[in-house]
Amino acid sequence: MLRKIMVLALLLLWSTPIFAEEALFEFPIRPVGNSNRVIGLGGAFVGIAEGADGHTYNPASFASRFSYSRDQLWDWDWTLYWLNLPTNDHSDFGAINSTSNNAFHLGLGIDVKYSLFGAGVHGYTSQYKFFGDDNYFLTQTVGLIGLGLTLPKFQLSIGATLNSGSSEVQLSDEVPINFEGTGASFGVLWFPPSLPFRIGANLRLPQKDKELNNDDDREFEFVITQPGELTLGASWMFWEKKHNPIHTFGDRYEKGETTNKKRRYVLIAADLVTTFQSPTNTFAITSVIDSVARSSGEDLNIGLRLGIESEVLDNRLRLRTGYYQLPSRLQSIPTYHHFTAGADLRVTLGWDWKLNTVLDISKDYFNFGFGLGLWH
Repeated sequence: MLRKIMVLALLLLWSTPIFAEEALFEFPIRPVGNSNRVIGLGGAFVGIAEGADGHTYNPASFASRFSYSRDQLWDWDWTLYWLNLPTNDHSDFGAINSTSNNAFHLGLGIDVKYSLFGAGVHGYTSQYKFFGDDNYFLTQTVGLIGLGLTLPKFQLSIGATLNSGSSEVQLSDEVPINFEGTGASFGVLWFPPSLPFRIGANLRLPQKDKELNNDDDREFEFVITQPGELTLGASWMFWEKKHNPIHTFGDRYEKGETTNKKRRYVLIAADLVTTFQSPTNTFAITSVIDSVARSSGEDLNIGLRLGIESEVLDNRLRLRTGYYQLPSRLQSIPTYHHFTAGADLRVTLGWDWKLNTVLDISKDYFNFGFGLGLWH
């Protein structure tokens, strides 16, 4: 494996002499992978930013409250998701002599909120398996710690995360090459009380995962990069339920409204995602598979995410659908268009359980999953 990467690196150095200290390979986070609710909404969650589902989309979710907990002094939430993706080429990695026909995503997040404050942790891992003349495994793992604060005077929730990332490249049963690095994200959510809309933003800084245990006598090191990303989002709710009830944090608000009792609603959300360029002479991570140098992240990418959700049966059934674009980081690969759908059903067996399902379809891509949680 190392010899193959060395051959590729020599090709890169031959064609780009300035590429002397770091051999940069881009390993972007794709596609939308999170809870069934987020996927069902097409990933349009930056302008919703509530609960553990929102940790990786907008860190303001560490402090923002669900409607039903605005009168509570403390609250907590968690999410667990697992996606297994049997597909031919679900990403824009662009391997020529191999195809990715299997991948999985696994994640877990939990947070606790007390009064105006919130904190939590979230972690997820993704593995892509490429099969061809040789079998390759690309693994990406991210763990983050997040803090949030609600500022009622300014009608804002703000948050930040410190991200610790690791990547791994492995050929068949050989010893893998490991990379580690750190990054950060910052988020904000504006929730004007009693008004039907929210506006959010999330900034994820670029991240570099550097090679571990480099014992070779070479003048450069291999580095895996994550491009920076800025997302602007908005959501709007109508029908019976209030999108932004007034916070009381344990005390009844004497002149205003208390916990929102009405449940039926229609929620519309939209995100505009801007993925920034990577440094000059950055190449696709799958270049190590083919030993073919393919530039990645040369251009700034803009993608759209849309979602709609409704509790169509009061305290019984929620439906959602969504759409998102997945612009390619490689010039030779077109933009992918994903269509999603999902549902939550309340089932009472001792507790009120939430049975949910999700569907995500695109060209050469199919994801279908089930989930279990508590109904609120």
